[in-house]
Amino acid sequence: MAHGTLVSSVVEKMLDDVIGGVWPPGSNLPSEAELSHHFEVSRMTIREAVRVLQTQGVFSASPGHTHVVNPLERWTGIEPIMRAIAHEGDPEEGPLQLIGLRFILETGAASLAAPRRTEGHLERMRESMSRMREASRLGDVPTVVSADLDFHTTIYEASGNRLLRPLMDPLTKLMREQRRQTSSIPLVQRHAIIHHGAILEAITERDSEQARQAMADHISQTEDDYIRYVLKKVRVLADEG
Repeated sequence: MAHGTLVSSVVEKMLDDVIGGVWPPGSNLPSEAELSHHFEVSRMTIREAVRVLQTQGVFSASPGHTHVVNPLERWTGIEPIMRAIAHEGDPEEGPLQLIGLRFILETGAASLAAPRRTEGHLERMRESMSRMREASRLGDVPTVVSADLDFHTTIYEASGNRLLRPLMDPLTKLMREQRRQTSSIPLVQRHAIIHHGAILEAITERDSEQARQAMADHISQTEDDYIRYVLKKVRVLADEG
């Protein structure tokens, strides 16, 4: 296993232990040697994994070269927080909060992109829509998802705000799975294509308010589709179980 992949694996296992209560908030992490033995990896791998979780607010360094587990309220990483929410037992809360966050950020991004977009941005958005339509026709869900994400990424870049893209990148990673679930449904694909067309038209016309509204309509439709087609299925399976 490549070193980066090994570190990621240890990060996930350590996070699961924190969320599962093995190391509750306020407790000290075991020593590097103990963690190395527990996870059967080198101390260097442990050190890097702890550093990753420290940057996400899960751990804080304390005197004596030890680390303390922080309460969830102090976590700053989107992925750890989503993982903790999912562990709490409500399969609906995390994804719906993610959609709500998208509404806040992406409506603003569309509004900013409208007056700032270049012909290059428009061409990339048109190309993404073309790929999305063709993939939908062929039933190629992975390409539908990829083209969908590319469309939105271009809007982030067109906004001219350099902080937006790095802020949205971890959300995009999480949204890929959510989009895979909804985009497997042809009707949802059609909804997305129609709304993308409205967003593209507004941005093409440099109409900030219409771009904001078109994106708001799109995200609202996404939420409706997720509740209707994904969560409804989850609820049925839970009832049958």
